[in-house]
Amino acid sequence: MEDTKKRNDEELVKCYIAGDESAFEVLVKKYRKVIYQKIYFIIRDRVVAEDILQETFFKIIRSIRSGVYDEQGRFLSWAVTVARNQCLDYKRKLKGPKLLPYELMPSQCFFQHSTTMKCRISESQLQQQIQFIVNQLPEVQRTVIKYRHFEEMSFKEISLAMDTNVSTTTRRMRYGLKNLYKIIKDREIDFR
Repeated sequence: MEDTKKRNDEELVKCYIAGDESAFEVLVKKYRKVIYQKIYFIIRDRVVAEDILQETFFKIIRSIRSGVYDEQGRFLSWAVTVARNQCLDYKRKLKGPKLLPYELMPSQCFFQHSTTMKCRISESQLQQQIQFIVNQLPEVQRTVIKYRHFEEMSFKEISLAMDTNVSTTTRRMRYGLKNLYKIIKDREIDFR
């Protein structure tokens, strides 16, 4: 065990793959707190964060054992990415059908349905226009706008999901909204 503590992350992973369980224990002790803090920052619930932390380490174990982990990468950044993805999965499950792939944005994401056929047709046309316009944006701007307005994520959550900082995220949002306005103006689209 003492010899294991002196090894770097790559060596610890190799030792764990070779059957040394204590090597993985060293990795857990070394990074547990950092990974937990990242999870808690996204989730804001201590009990859920603990559960996600355990799920994260289970997923890491499965990935290492199945050969998915690439030793050339940095263990901590990979583990944090696994944790972040676990958090996003948890949030998707909480929000239910509201979190959808970006190309699939059904009408319930935009408006409540009207009762008359004429109103429903108008809403359907409006939804198609909105979807068309949003899909004209560059991918990063489109993603930020969809995260912010359709998934109701904070800028901090978006920056974590997109692996950027908050100022980059807000800048992409600002440019995205400017581009939306320009597209609407250029195409002379009337939403009234």
